[in-house]
Amino acid sequence: MCPHSVIRPFLFTKQEVKDAPENLLSVKGKGGGSISNYNYSILISPFDCTGCSVCAESCPDDALRMTNIDTLPTLNLNDQFDYARKLEKIRKIDNPLDK
Repeated sequence: MCPHSVIRPFLFTKQEVKDAPENLLSVKGKGGGSISNYNYSILISPFDCTGCSVCAESCPDDALRMTNIDTLPTLNLNDQFDYARKLEKIRKIDNPLDK
């Protein structure tokens, strides 16, 4: 959907969700097996966004919309994305989707 990899999925443990920056939204992982032990979230890297709006135009449910970058401090999106990327780099777990 995003040609610039701005929109990415992440899996979090319950503790990681509790420790996350404010306003992180996630849902319980679905699909059975070990994935049900995780919460799932789709995050954006706002400063990687080029503003092309391909994501908002192609989203079938109108769940995405373009917004002014000035709203980022209140949405906390960059902190959330950085938190998820940091966890991705430091944890050493198997990818539950590979099973």
